[in-house]
Order: sequence, then C-alpha cells, then structure tokens
Amino acid sequence: MSWKSELKQYYLIISAVLIYFIRGPPRKSWSLKEHITVYILRHSLFVKQDDLVKFREDIDASTLAEVKDSQLKKVKIHSKYRQQAHSTVKTYLKEVYGDEDWYGEESLWSNSKPLEAEWLVPNHLTLSSQSNVIFYIFGGGHVFGNFTSYRAEMENVAKTSNTVVFGSSYRFAPDYSAPCQVEDLLAQIFYLTSPIDENNPDESGCGINFDQIVVSGDSAGGNLSSALMHLMRDLNIGKFAGAVLYSPWLDLACSQFPVIDCDVSDFIPKLYAVTPTKGYTPETGDNGYQMGYYGSTEQIKKAILKRGHIYAPLKHINAPIVSPLCDSNFRDLPPILMITGEAETIRLETFLYHGLINEAYTTDEINKAKIPPVTTQFYQDMVHTFQMIFPELEASQVCFIRASHFIRQCFSIKSEKFEEIKLDYPINTQLVNNKSSDSAISNEWPNIYLNDLNQNLTNFAPKFKTVPRLIWERFIKSE
Repeated sequence: MSWKSELKQYYLIISAVLIYFIRGPPRKSWSLKEHITVYILRHSLFVKQDDLVKFREDIDASTLAEVKDSQLKKVKIHSKYRQQAHSTVKTYLKEVYGDEDWYGEESLWSNSKPLEAEWLVPNHLTLSSQSNVIFYIFGGGHVFGNFTSYRAEMENVAKTSNTVVFGSSYRFAPDYSAPCQVEDLLAQIFYLTSPIDENNPDESGCGINFDQIVVSGDSAGGNLSSALMHLMRDLNIGKFAGAVLYSPWLDLACSQFPVIDCDVSDFIPKLYAVTPTKGYTPETGDNGYQMGYYGSTEQIKKAILKRGHIYAPLKHINAPIVSPLCDSNFRDLPPILMITGEAETIRLETFLYHGLINEAYTTDEINKAKIPPVTTQFYQDMVHTFQMIFPELEASQVCFIRASHFIRQCFSIKSEKFEEIKLDYPINTQLVNNKSSDSAISNEWPNIYLNDLNQNLTNFAPKFKTVPRLIWERFIKSE
C-alpha cells in the first residue's frame, strides 16, 4: 500500500470514528467496527480508479483467505469446453436476441488468459463424480474479485452442508463485454458435467450430474448465478438442484435506484438507472461507470464508449442474460434461497424477483412443492453481502447455517428420507410461530421472512415503493 493510500485509510478511520460518536451510525445496532468498515468501503471501493488492473491485484492480495480443514486444488478448463460454451451462447444470442455480435475480436475467449478454477474439499470428504458440489460465483460488480477471498466462508458452508465447493472464475468487465462472463461459467459447467475420459485426462470432464450442483453467488455473482439458470432453462441444458443468492444484483438497468431510501447506510453507491436507449458518458456516469472507465486502457475505453455501458451493449442492458429480473419467464428454475440486508441499496430487486417467481406458480403448486420455488430472508440492519464482510456476526453465522440447511434439502429432495432431513435441517431456523395476524401476510407473500436483531424469523410483507422494471421483449424472427 502506498503512503497516499495509507494516509487516506487513516483519514477515513478518523472521520468514521468522529461520525459514530457525534452523529451516530446509520443503524443504531451497528458496532464501531461495523460502522468504520462500511464507511471505508463506501469511500474506497466503488470510486474512480487510475489503474483497474492494480486495483484488482490489491483487492485480491488484501482479501486472500486460507482454509483450516480442507484441501485446495487448482484446475484449468480445457479449451474445448470454452469453445463449446462460446458456440452455445453465440447461437442463443442469434436465435433469442437476433444479434450474435455483442463484442469484437478483443473479447473472444481465445484472446484471453486461461480459465482457471479451484476445488475446495473438506478433509472429511473425497472428491469424486458422486460429490455434491456448490458452484460458487464471486461478486465484485463484474469488475473485480476472486474466489480466494471467499475460501473461509465457503469452507464453513461446505462442512456444514457436507459438500465440496467449486470456486469458479470469469473474465471481468469492462475488459470483456457481456455475455463473456456467463460464457465462462457455462464452460465450467460443461467441464463438471461432461463424462470422465480416463484415456484423455487433459480433456476429461468430471462426470457430475446437474442435480449434484447447487449454484451460489453474491452480488454480481448472484446476478451471474441467476442469468446462468435462466439461460440453461431456455436452452434445456440442465437444471441445478438449487441456488443460494446472497444480495443478488439482478437488474443492471438499475431501474429501482430512483426510489431507494437506504443509500446512506450501504457501501454500494447509488447507481444511475439506464435504458436500452439512454446511457451515460464518463463525465456524467455514476461511481461504478467512472471506476470502470477511468481505470482502463485507451483500447478498453473505446470499447466502453462503443457499447454504451461498462458491462454490456446498452441496447441489451435489460436482456435476461444480463438482467434476469427483466425476463418474462420465471418458471422452471431450481429452488432458490435469497438472502438480503435491510440496509442495502439493491434490496428491492430481491423482493421483485421473489414476487415474480411466486406469480409464475399457483398457490397450490407453491404449497405442494417439497422446497418452495423461492424463499427470501431479509436481515434487519444488515448491508450488502454482510455475511462476507462480517462473517463473525451472529446474523452471518445464522445465515450460513440456514444456507447450509437449504443446500442439504436440495441434495436430498429425491431421497426417501427427505421429510426426515427437512425436519433435521430446517431452512428457516428460529422461525417464530405464525400468529393469526400473520396468515394474511404469509398468503400474500409466501416464504419471505424478516430476520430481527435476535435472529428470529417472522413472516414479512415488503411495502416498499417500486417502479416498473424494463421487461425484455423477445426477439421475433421474420419469416
């Protein structure tokens, strides 16, 4: 860390301490440590950068985590899976969007670094084609991040859920336009689910079935998890056993940001809403836009200006492969557990997604499902991805237990002992018995719960103001 960075860090700490004791934190329950951490993140994470590559390297180095009771194994994804994913996505873009050319030669997988991932295997387990797998997709605004930052938290979940973890990776924006990120993740799914070839180990798959995989991710990783599920459903590729989404960023058009009311408490900045025809320039863009633009090379800056957005072509910003909240079909997805904070800026997207999934099913279908199509847990006073930033908090520990129980249920749904497992590993631990006054809430918003400061869950009906989402209109081919 340079002396300028250290000086800024000290300045932010002193400022945060003064605010805490003079004005008070944004949420009364916050400790001094929580307040200082959120304050520093708000003023140093999504801000203008001079060198995005160095910024990524610094983040990776400062957040590198180790494991205690697990083995780590690096793997390189063979080019045949990357080409398979590229061809699959390119055909999909042509058939579904009428536009297969979302990016130029500079974003082709063949012009990028090798695609690597990491296995995390608890010591009491052995990796095999019979393993149950958490396919984890890290967050970072699609711009930075690394699975190595999540090792400790995912080791915790893996041990509690009796699974192994596949720490995925993907190319970053703005260097690479969407859907390169989904393409990389699909390549890794093809690698996991392709047959084992003992005669050709370099190109061999892992022989794992789709129902042995739970996809999971935080923030941008939650976005990519959801986009991947929608894509795989549309192409009938396969269906995961389930999905765990932590503070998922589901709408890159940011349609709900004009009505958010908690931007002063979260470290995620207030982003600007865009449409397929209205974007922003580097001078007028939000913090995320400026971070991606000013920290990039001249070549990448030109690509950003050409596409109109740091992540995707502006005209496709509400496409489901970019913004799954903007889809028109929410059926036939795996069972989903969403976890979001009351003090975070993108909470509205979680509630809208929850409602859209529920609306896709009848009440009878929801009630008869072994695992509900979607369950959402809303944590009081918690910020964006709180469990990753403050894993030591009781709320975070309870959150990971609930996620682990959900994962166990997903992998046991075909078991004869499912009902027994469901009782032993409840998703909604510490659920307060419903009172008669809660029944109307439960019927209106099934399977959505508020987690209070004592870690108790109660039925919850969100009454937040929202604005219409930018529903994507399916491309119709001319005869």
